[in-house]
Amino acid sequence: MTVLRGDLVANAYLATSNRRVDLHTEYDVVVSYDKRLQQVALWIKHLEPGADQRDRLGKADPDLGHGLAHGGIVCWKREIEFGMRRRNTRREHQSDCTAERPNCCQESSPAHASQSTEIASAYAVVVGTHPPFTLDLGEPTFDSLDAERVHRKRRTALAYRLFGSYHWGEQGDGHISARDPERLDCFWMLRYGVPFGEAKVSDLVLVGPGGEVLDGHPVREINITAFNIHWPIHEARPDVTCAAHTHTPYGTPWSANAEGFQQIVQEATAFLDCHTVYQGTDLNVSTPAGGERIAEALSGGKLAILRNHGLLTVGGSVDEAIGWLIMAERVAEVHVKADRPKPISDEAAKESAKAIAPSHMGWTAFNWALRARVPDPTVVD
Repeated sequence: MTVLRGDLVANAYLATSNRRVDLHTEYDVVVSYDKRLQQVALWIKHLEPGADQRDRLGKADPDLGHGLAHGGIVCWKREIEFGMRRRNTRREHQSDCTAERPNCCQESSPAHASQSTEIASAYAVVVGTHPPFTLDLGEPTFDSLDAERVHRKRRTALAYRLFGSYHWGEQGDGHISARDPERLDCFWMLRYGVPFGEAKVSDLVLVGPGGEVLDGHPVREINITAFNIHWPIHEARPDVTCAAHTHTPYGTPWSANAEGFQQIVQEATAFLDCHTVYQGTDLNVSTPAGGERIAEALSGGKLAILRNHGLLTVGGSVDEAIGWLIMAERVAEVHVKADRPKPISDEAAKESAKAIAPSHMGWTAFNWALRARVPDPTVVD
Protein backbone atom coordinates (compact mmCIF):
# COMPACT_ATOMS: atom_id res chain seq x y z
CA MET A 1 0.00 0.00 0.00
CA THR A 2 0.98 3.58 -0.43
CA VAL A 3 -0.23 6.83 1.00
CA LEU A 4 -0.71 9.64 -1.50
CA ARG A 5 -1.08 13.27 -0.59
CA GLY A 6 -1.73 16.63 -2.18
CA ASP A 7 -2.43 16.69 -5.90
CA LEU A 8 -2.05 12.92 -6.16
CA VAL A 9 -4.98 12.56 -3.82
CA ALA A 10 -7.32 14.17 -6.33
CA ASN A 11 -5.80 12.08 -9.12
CA ALA A 12 -6.30 8.86 -7.17
CA TYR A 13 -9.87 9.74 -6.42
CA LEU A 14 -10.54 10.70 -10.02
CA ALA A 15 -9.14 7.43 -11.34
CA THR A 16 -11.44 5.34 -9.20
CA SER A 17 -14.60 7.43 -9.07
CA ASN A 18 -14.35 9.51 -12.25
CA ARG A 19 -15.35 12.53 -10.16
CA ARG A 20 -12.82 15.15 -9.14
CA VAL A 21 -12.93 16.41 -5.58
CA ASP A 22 -10.18 18.66 -4.25
CA LEU A 23 -9.05 16.99 -1.04
CA HIS A 24 -5.92 19.10 -0.52
CA THR A 25 -3.73 17.70 2.26
CA GLU A 26 -6.26 17.25 5.08
CA TYR A 27 -6.74 13.66 3.96
CA ASP A 28 -4.63 10.62 3.21
CA VAL A 29 -5.62 8.29 0.42
CA VAL A 30 -4.63 4.66 0.60
CA VAL A 31 -4.73 2.86 -2.74
CA SER A 32 -4.10 -0.84 -3.08
CA TYR A 33 -4.56 -3.38 -5.84
CA ASP A 34 -5.90 -6.87 -5.27
CA LYS A 35 -4.41 -8.91 -8.11
CA ARG A 36 -6.60 -11.97 -7.70
CA LEU A 37 -9.87 -10.06 -7.57
CA GLN A 38 -8.65 -7.46 -10.08
CA GLN A 39 -10.04 -4.76 -7.83
CA VAL A 40 -8.73 -1.43 -6.72
CA ALA A 41 -9.54 -0.51 -3.14
CA LEU A 42 -9.46 3.17 -2.18
CA TRP A 43 -9.63 4.44 1.37
CA ILE A 44 -9.91 8.13 2.10
CA LYS A 45 -8.86 8.55 5.71
CA HIS A 46 -10.25 11.54 7.54
CA LEU A 47 -7.48 13.39 9.39
CA GLU A 48 -8.52 16.77 10.79
CA PRO A 49 -11.10 18.42 8.53
CA GLY A 50 -13.48 21.02 9.81
CA ALA A 51 -17.24 20.88 9.53
CA ASP A 52 -17.21 23.21 6.54
CA GLN A 53 -14.91 20.84 4.66
CA ARG A 54 -17.11 17.88 5.50
CA ASP A 55 -20.13 19.78 4.23
CA ARG A 56 -18.32 20.76 1.04
CA LEU A 57 -17.25 17.20 0.32
CA GLY A 58 -20.67 15.87 1.23
CA LYS A 59 -22.32 18.16 -1.28
CA ALA A 60 -19.79 17.23 -3.96
CA ASP A 61 -20.34 13.53 -3.35
CA PRO A 62 -23.07 12.27 -1.00
CA ASP A 63 -21.38 8.87 -0.67
CA LEU A 64 -18.16 10.52 0.44
CA GLY A 65 -20.04 12.71 2.86
CA HIS A 66 -21.80 9.65 4.27
CA GLY A 67 -18.47 7.97 4.91
CA LEU A 68 -16.99 11.02 6.61
CA ALA A 69 -20.04 11.24 8.85
CA HIS A 70 -19.40 7.68 10.03
CA GLY A 71 -15.87 7.83 11.28
CA GLY A 72 -14.06 9.41 8.36
CA ILE A 73 -13.27 6.32 6.32
CA VAL A 74 -14.80 5.63 2.97
CA CYS A 75 -14.42 2.08 1.70
CA TRP A 76 -14.94 1.52 -1.98
CA LYS A 77 -14.03 -1.33 -4.25
CA ARG A 78 -14.31 -0.65 -7.92
CA GLU A 79 -13.93 -3.63 -10.19
CA ILE A 80 -10.92 -3.16 -12.42
CA GLU A 81 -10.21 -5.44 -15.32
CA PHE A 82 -6.90 -4.97 -17.11
CA GLY A 83 -6.50 -1.50 -15.65
CA MET A 84 -9.86 -0.16 -16.77
CA ARG A 85 -12.88 1.20 -14.95
CA ARG A 86 -15.72 -1.18 -15.75
CA ARG A 87 -18.75 -0.62 -13.54
CA ASN A 88 -20.25 1.88 -11.18
CA THR A 89 -18.81 2.14 -7.70
CA ARG A 90 -19.50 -0.93 -5.58
CA ARG A 91 -19.88 0.33 -2.04
CA GLU A 92 -18.98 -2.00 0.76
CA HIS A 93 -21.24 0.03 3.03
CA GLN A 94 -24.60 0.99 1.57
CA SER A 95 -26.16 4.32 2.38
CA ASP A 96 -28.95 2.70 4.37
CA CYS A 97 -27.04 2.73 7.64
CA THR A 98 -29.54 3.38 10.39
CA ALA A 99 -29.37 4.88 13.82
CA GLU A 100 -29.13 1.35 15.20
CA ARG A 101 -25.79 0.90 13.39
CA PRO A 102 -24.06 4.27 13.77
CA ASN A 103 -20.56 2.83 13.78
CA CYS A 104 -20.84 0.36 10.93
CA CYS A 105 -18.29 2.12 8.76
CA GLN A 106 -15.86 2.53 11.61
CA GLU A 107 -16.10 -1.10 12.53
CA SER A 108 -15.87 -2.54 9.05
CA SER A 109 -13.18 -0.45 7.40
CA PRO A 110 -10.10 -1.99 9.07
CA ALA A 111 -11.43 -5.45 8.32
CA HIS A 112 -11.80 -4.63 4.66
CA ALA A 113 -8.30 -3.17 4.57
CA SER A 114 -6.90 -6.29 6.18
CA GLN A 115 -8.84 -8.58 3.88
CA SER A 116 -7.59 -6.76 0.80
CA THR A 117 -3.98 -7.29 1.78
CA GLU A 118 -4.48 -10.89 2.89
CA ILE A 119 -6.42 -12.16 -0.13
CA ALA A 120 -3.55 -11.41 -2.46
CA SER A 121 -0.23 -9.64 -2.25
CA ALA A 122 -1.56 -6.14 -2.81
CA TYR A 123 1.07 -3.75 -3.98
CA ALA A 124 1.42 0.01 -4.13
CA VAL A 125 -0.16 1.85 -7.01
CA VAL A 126 0.78 5.35 -8.07
CA VAL A 127 -2.18 6.73 -9.95
CA GLY A 128 -1.64 9.03 -12.92
CA THR A 129 -3.98 10.83 -15.25
CA HIS A 130 -4.15 11.72 -18.93
CA PRO A 131 -3.48 15.28 -20.07
CA PRO A 132 -6.60 17.44 -20.28
CA PHE A 133 -8.52 16.64 -23.47
CA THR A 134 -9.02 19.83 -25.47
CA LEU A 135 -10.04 20.63 -29.02
CA ASP A 136 -6.54 21.65 -30.02
CA LEU A 137 -4.94 18.35 -29.01
CA GLY A 138 -3.46 16.16 -31.73
CA GLU A 139 -0.58 13.84 -32.50
CA PRO A 140 2.56 15.45 -31.02
CA THR A 141 5.75 16.17 -32.94
CA PHE A 142 9.23 15.43 -31.65
CA ASP A 143 12.72 16.86 -31.99
CA SER A 144 14.40 13.46 -31.95
CA LEU A 145 13.71 9.97 -33.22
CA ASP A 146 14.40 8.57 -29.76
CA ALA A 147 11.65 10.71 -28.23
CA GLU A 148 9.27 9.73 -31.00
CA ARG A 149 10.08 6.06 -30.44
CA VAL A 150 9.35 6.34 -26.73
CA HIS A 151 6.00 7.96 -27.46
CA ARG A 152 5.06 5.48 -30.17
CA LYS A 153 5.89 2.46 -28.03
CA ARG A 154 3.91 3.84 -25.12
CA ARG A 155 0.87 4.45 -27.30
CA THR A 156 1.18 0.92 -28.66
CA ALA A 157 1.18 -0.56 -25.16
CA LEU A 158 -1.82 1.58 -24.24
CA ALA A 159 -3.57 0.45 -27.42
CA TYR A 160 -3.16 -3.18 -26.37
CA ARG A 161 -4.55 -2.24 -22.94
CA LEU A 162 -7.51 -0.64 -24.65
CA PHE A 163 -8.10 -3.83 -26.65
CA GLY A 164 -8.06 -5.72 -23.37
CA SER A 165 -10.60 -3.33 -21.86
CA TYR A 166 -13.03 -4.30 -24.63
CA HIS A 167 -12.18 -8.00 -24.07
CA TRP A 168 -10.72 -8.08 -27.57
CA GLY A 169 -7.96 -10.60 -28.17
CA GLU A 170 -8.66 -12.73 -25.11
CA GLN A 171 -7.82 -15.81 -27.16
CA GLY A 172 -4.67 -14.24 -28.56
CA ASP A 173 -6.61 -13.34 -31.71
CA GLY A 174 -5.26 -9.93 -32.60
CA HIS A 175 -2.21 -7.75 -33.01
CA ILE A 176 -1.08 -4.15 -33.24
CA SER A 177 2.10 -3.07 -35.00
CA ALA A 178 3.80 0.33 -34.89
CA ARG A 179 6.56 1.23 -37.34
CA ASP A 180 9.85 2.25 -35.77
CA PRO A 181 10.52 5.93 -36.61
CA GLU A 182 14.16 5.26 -37.48
CA ARG A 183 14.30 1.70 -38.77
CA LEU A 184 11.42 2.07 -41.14
CA ASP A 185 11.38 -1.56 -42.24
CA CYS A 186 10.82 -2.73 -38.64
CA PHE A 187 7.86 -2.47 -36.30
CA TRP A 188 7.07 -2.85 -32.62
CA MET A 189 4.47 -5.28 -31.35
CA LEU A 190 3.59 -7.18 -28.18
CA ARG A 191 5.64 -10.28 -27.54
CA TYR A 192 3.83 -13.58 -27.58
CA GLY A 193 2.03 -14.76 -24.46
CA VAL A 194 1.22 -11.42 -22.80
CA PRO A 195 -2.52 -10.80 -22.22
CA PHE A 196 -3.43 -7.56 -23.92
CA GLY A 197 -4.77 -6.08 -20.70
CA GLU A 198 -1.40 -6.57 -19.01
CA ALA A 199 0.74 -5.05 -21.76
CA LYS A 200 3.63 -2.82 -20.77
CA VAL A 201 6.13 -0.91 -22.87
CA SER A 202 8.80 -3.35 -21.73
CA ASP A 203 6.79 -6.21 -23.29
CA LEU A 204 7.15 -4.83 -26.81
CA VAL A 205 9.64 -6.31 -29.26
CA LEU A 206 11.10 -4.91 -32.48
CA VAL A 207 10.40 -7.15 -35.46
CA GLY A 208 12.60 -7.00 -38.56
CA PRO A 209 11.73 -7.60 -42.23
CA GLY A 210 12.43 -11.33 -41.98
CA GLY A 211 10.28 -11.85 -38.90
CA GLU A 212 13.28 -11.87 -36.59
CA VAL A 213 13.13 -10.10 -33.23
CA LEU A 214 15.84 -7.46 -33.10
CA ASP A 215 15.26 -5.62 -29.86
CA GLY A 216 12.99 -5.33 -26.86
CA HIS A 217 11.94 -7.84 -24.24
CA PRO A 218 14.40 -10.72 -23.68
CA VAL A 219 11.62 -13.24 -24.34
CA ARG A 220 11.73 -12.79 -28.10
CA GLU A 221 8.73 -14.73 -29.29
CA ILE A 222 6.01 -13.31 -31.53
CA ASN A 223 2.79 -14.36 -33.16
CA ILE A 224 4.18 -15.21 -36.60
CA THR A 225 0.76 -14.68 -38.19
CA ALA A 226 0.96 -11.08 -37.04
CA PHE A 227 4.22 -10.66 -38.92
CA ASN A 228 2.78 -12.30 -42.03
CA ILE A 229 -0.13 -9.86 -42.05
CA HIS A 230 1.49 -6.67 -40.86
CA TRP A 231 4.91 -6.58 -42.51
CA PRO A 232 3.58 -6.58 -46.10
CA ILE A 233 1.17 -3.77 -45.19
CA HIS A 234 3.95 -1.62 -43.75
CA GLU A 235 6.10 -2.44 -46.78
CA ALA A 236 3.38 -1.46 -49.25
CA ARG A 237 2.20 1.63 -47.37
CA PRO A 238 5.02 3.95 -46.25
CA ASP A 239 2.34 6.37 -45.01
CA VAL A 240 1.16 3.82 -42.44
CA THR A 241 2.58 4.03 -38.93
CA CYS A 242 0.26 1.49 -37.32
CA ALA A 243 -1.85 -1.47 -38.38
CA ALA A 244 -4.35 -3.20 -36.10
CA HIS A 245 -6.40 -6.36 -36.36
CA THR A 246 -8.43 -8.43 -33.94
CA HIS A 247 -11.56 -10.56 -33.85
CA THR A 248 -14.23 -8.28 -32.44
CA PRO A 249 -17.76 -9.27 -31.34
CA TYR A 250 -19.43 -7.59 -34.34
CA GLY A 251 -16.68 -7.08 -36.89
CA THR A 252 -16.01 -10.79 -37.18
CA PRO A 253 -19.68 -11.83 -37.57
CA TRP A 254 -20.18 -9.11 -40.16
CA SER A 255 -17.07 -10.27 -42.04
CA ALA A 256 -18.76 -13.62 -42.56
CA ASN A 257 -21.11 -11.84 -45.00
CA ALA A 258 -18.11 -10.84 -47.13
CA GLU A 259 -19.79 -7.49 -47.72
CA GLY A 260 -18.66 -3.92 -47.25
CA PHE A 261 -20.32 -1.37 -45.02
CA GLN A 262 -23.46 0.41 -46.10
CA GLN A 263 -23.98 4.05 -45.24
CA ILE A 264 -26.55 3.42 -42.51
CA VAL A 265 -24.97 5.17 -39.51
CA GLN A 266 -22.90 8.29 -39.01
CA GLU A 267 -19.66 6.45 -38.20
CA ALA A 268 -19.93 4.56 -41.49
CA THR A 269 -19.26 7.79 -43.35
CA ALA A 270 -15.72 7.70 -41.97
CA PHE A 271 -15.11 4.75 -44.30
CA LEU A 272 -16.93 6.09 -47.35
CA ASP A 273 -14.90 5.12 -50.43
CA CYS A 274 -11.90 4.13 -48.28
CA HIS A 275 -12.59 0.58 -47.17
CA THR A 276 -12.56 -2.77 -48.91
CA VAL A 277 -13.45 -6.42 -48.46
CA TYR A 278 -10.61 -8.89 -48.75
CA GLN A 279 -12.23 -11.91 -50.39
CA GLY A 280 -9.39 -14.37 -49.78
CA THR A 281 -10.25 -17.55 -47.92
CA ASP A 282 -6.76 -18.05 -46.50
CA LEU A 283 -7.89 -17.55 -42.92
CA ASN A 284 -4.65 -18.81 -41.44
CA VAL A 285 -2.18 -16.37 -42.95
CA SER A 286 0.80 -18.68 -42.80
CA THR A 287 3.15 -16.78 -45.11
CA PRO A 288 3.84 -13.12 -46.00
CA ALA A 289 2.23 -13.82 -49.37
CA GLY A 290 -1.15 -13.78 -47.62
CA GLY A 291 -0.34 -10.41 -46.12
CA GLU A 292 0.66 -9.14 -49.54
CA ARG A 293 -2.77 -10.04 -50.88
CA ILE A 294 -4.40 -8.22 -47.97
CA ALA A 295 -2.21 -5.17 -48.58
CA GLU A 296 -3.16 -5.23 -52.25
CA ALA A 297 -6.86 -5.34 -51.40
CA LEU A 298 -6.47 -2.58 -48.81
CA SER A 299 -4.71 -0.41 -51.40
CA GLY A 300 -4.80 3.19 -50.14
CA GLY A 301 -7.74 2.69 -47.77
CA LYS A 302 -7.88 2.63 -43.99
CA LEU A 303 -10.11 -0.41 -43.38
CA ALA A 304 -10.15 -3.92 -44.77
CA ILE A 305 -12.92 -6.33 -43.84
CA LEU A 306 -11.19 -9.70 -43.98
CA ARG A 307 -13.73 -12.24 -45.18
CA ASN A 308 -14.75 -14.72 -42.46
CA HIS A 309 -12.03 -13.24 -40.29
CA GLY A 310 -12.47 -9.72 -38.94
CA LEU A 311 -11.49 -6.07 -39.23
CA LEU A 312 -8.11 -4.55 -40.03
CA THR A 313 -7.34 -0.83 -39.90
CA VAL A 314 -4.31 1.36 -40.56
CA GLY A 315 -3.38 4.93 -39.71
CA GLY A 316 -0.67 7.52 -39.72
CA SER A 317 -0.36 7.14 -35.95
CA VAL A 318 -1.14 4.47 -33.39
CA ASP A 319 -4.00 6.55 -32.07
CA GLU A 320 -5.56 6.97 -35.51
CA ALA A 321 -5.39 3.30 -36.49
CA ILE A 322 -6.96 2.14 -33.23
CA GLY A 323 -9.58 4.87 -33.39
CA TRP A 324 -10.64 3.63 -36.83
CA LEU A 325 -10.94 0.09 -35.50
CA ILE A 326 -13.15 1.26 -32.64
CA MET A 327 -15.36 3.15 -35.08
CA ALA A 328 -15.45 0.25 -37.54
CA GLU A 329 -16.58 -2.07 -34.77
CA ARG A 330 -19.41 0.35 -33.98
CA VAL A 331 -20.44 0.35 -37.64
CA ALA A 332 -20.33 -3.45 -37.74
CA GLU A 333 -22.52 -3.58 -34.63
CA VAL A 334 -25.16 -1.45 -36.35
CA HIS A 335 -25.03 -3.71 -39.42
CA VAL A 336 -25.50 -6.81 -37.30
CA LYS A 337 -28.30 -5.39 -35.15
CA ALA A 338 -30.32 -3.18 -37.51
CA ASP A 339 -33.17 -5.21 -39.05
CA ARG A 340 -34.45 -2.70 -41.58
CA PRO A 341 -31.89 0.10 -41.90
CA LYS A 342 -32.59 3.07 -44.12
CA PRO A 343 -29.37 4.13 -45.87
CA ILE A 344 -28.08 7.67 -45.63
CA SER A 345 -28.40 9.51 -48.93
CA ASP A 346 -25.25 9.81 -51.03
CA GLU A 347 -25.26 13.57 -50.61
CA ALA A 348 -25.67 13.39 -46.82
CA ALA A 349 -23.02 10.66 -46.52
CA LYS A 350 -20.48 12.74 -48.46
CA GLU A 351 -21.25 15.78 -46.34
CA SER A 352 -20.85 13.77 -43.13
CA ALA A 353 -17.59 12.27 -44.37
CA LYS A 354 -16.08 15.73 -44.56
CA ALA A 355 -16.30 15.91 -40.78
CA ILE A 356 -15.96 12.23 -39.80
CA ALA A 357 -13.37 10.85 -42.25
CA PRO A 358 -10.28 13.05 -41.60
CA SER A 359 -7.43 11.31 -39.81
CA HIS A 360 -7.84 13.48 -36.73
CA MET A 361 -11.23 11.89 -36.08
CA GLY A 362 -9.63 8.46 -35.74
CA TRP A 363 -7.09 9.96 -33.36
CA THR A 364 -9.90 11.58 -31.37
CA ALA A 365 -11.94 8.37 -31.13
CA PHE A 366 -8.95 6.56 -29.62
CA ASN A 367 -8.30 9.27 -27.06
CA TRP A 368 -11.91 9.41 -25.93
CA ALA A 369 -11.96 5.64 -25.46
CA LEU A 370 -8.58 5.57 -23.76
CA ARG A 371 -9.57 8.12 -21.14
CA ALA A 372 -12.81 6.27 -20.44
CA ARG A 373 -11.35 2.77 -20.24
CA VAL A 374 -7.70 3.12 -19.19
CA PRO A 375 -7.89 6.03 -16.72
CA ASP A 376 -4.32 5.53 -15.47
CA PRO A 377 -1.86 5.70 -18.41
CA THR A 378 1.07 4.87 -16.16
CA VAL A 379 -0.02 1.22 -16.00
CA VAL A 380 2.13 0.52 -19.09
CA ASP A 381 5.33 2.08 -17.68
